[in-house]
Amino acid sequence: MAFRAKVRNWCGGMRSNKQPTALVVGFGSIGKRHAANLRKLGVRDIIFLRHAARGRLPANHVTSISAALARKPDFAVIANPTSLHVPVAQRIARAGVHLFIEKPLSHSMAGVPELLRTARRKKLTTMVGYNFRFHPQLQRVKELLNRGVIGKVVSARVEAGQYLPDWHSGEDYRKGYAARKALGGGVILTLIHEIDYLSWLLGKPKEVFCFADHLSRLKLDVEDNAEILIRFRGGAVGEVHLDYIQRAPSRSAQVVGTKGTMRWDYFKGELRVYSTKTKKWTVYRDPKNFDRNTMFLQETKQFLACVRGKKQTTIPLSEGVASLRTAIAAKQSAASGKMIHL
Repeated sequence: MAFRAKVRNWCGGMRSNKQPTALVVGFGSIGKRHAANLRKLGVRDIIFLRHAARGRLPANHVTSISAALARKPDFAVIANPTSLHVPVAQRIARAGVHLFIEKPLSHSMAGVPELLRTARRKKLTTMVGYNFRFHPQLQRVKELLNRGVIGKVVSARVEAGQYLPDWHSGEDYRKGYAARKALGGGVILTLIHEIDYLSWLLGKPKEVFCFADHLSRLKLDVEDNAEILIRFRGGAVGEVHLDYIQRAPSRSAQVVGTKGTMRWDYFKGELRVYSTKTKKWTVYRDPKNFDRNTMFLQETKQFLACVRGKKQTTIPLSEGVASLRTAIAAKQSAASGKMIHL
């Protein structure tokens, strides 16, 4: 049976003879994307929660958590500003609603342990939206590392940079969460994907050191450039470069091992693998039908399947907490000028 049909024939502990009811919290660009993808996957009953009832609002919207919970949603997608994730998720989790929370999990650790306890007590399926773990080339990197193709990893460098005003055409970047400290913005938290997938590839971080500051003329009250060094428990050292400044967008990764090197370029759509044995590069290109939304669709498919099957996802809350701790350590290091031990 196709996945869409499985969703339509929702069962296995959910309300019988009824499609799943989804709650989407927040109606910015990412909330709209998740709603559209849910519809593509056969979810039709979607409630939208937006506390400030202004601007163009979707049909079937409510303006309070109480009103949303009265509709008895099966799961919620938390896609409001970063600093609001945890308090909203906590209230929804107490009602026994499964949680998909956009990255980063939060802007601080405040309330996070309590949310973890609630999710465990209620036996909730949870997922944090690190969609880059679903990129086919990064999944290939993970597979090749697990097979030892490039030997023992000794170092890695990952980068993500793009001019912030270019992110969402037609929007004022100064009003977005990425540019505002009060909403949990800043390049370290907003581009936390690189911190997350590097840890996914290399293991648990041990030490973090960071330089970060507001170096451009962009009008924001957060850091727009960061250089992060991470020593992993396995011995490898990783460097993470993040910025809101580059006019030519860049997203890439290089992993160096004792038997080879891997270089991934997101915008070129390719992964190159060098073998010290053959002295040659092998090139893997993105699938012809691949586009950015494919990653979001794949993570949503997994979340829906796990909710339906009462299973845990591959990126539960605990994974989101681990990446958040590393990001917070980077911010602490930049503020103090000291190495932070995890």
